[in-house]
Amino acid sequence: MKKLTFLQFPVWIILSILFTPLGLAAPANDNLVAAQEIANFPYTHQQSTIDATNEPAEERSQCFEDLSAEFVMASVWYQYTATRDQQVTFDTLGSDYDTVLSVWQGGTRHPLTEVACNDDNGNLIQSHLNTSLEKGTTYYINISGFNGVSGHLILNANS
Repeated sequence: MKKLTFLQFPVWIILSILFTPLGLAAPANDNLVAAQEIANFPYTHQQSTIDATNEPAEERSQCFEDLSAEFVMASVWYQYTATRDQQVTFDTLGSDYDTVLSVWQGGTRHPLTEVACNDDNGNLIQSHLNTSLEKGTTYYINISGFNGVSGHLILNANS
């Protein structure tokens, strides 16, 4: 096998960078400040969560309370401001990976206060939860991948 000479090495590095497949960018709603707005119900949104990350100050859901941090990864955010007191159902049915769904409130930055969470819906690896929302309160909906997995997310919401 031939060794790279001193001058060939920088050329090799540059070429490997240029021809390395570029990863997808993180989803637009990867961070809390860029949460995707839910304007009204019923609501369905599909997206890829590949390359989603967690923010440094992002709190761990109570659904993950006994698990280490590597189980809480690849999260995306949505937001909804309740227009009346209402019961709302959120689910990730139809997603192609193991999701954890949580609802939070408390401001526009971390830390937030968790209102509800769900890891698995019965025998399904997708999540489903019903929760009560108060008029005028903004809620943040977080979907994480269990064990850091990601994939094609489908978020459904209905009152």
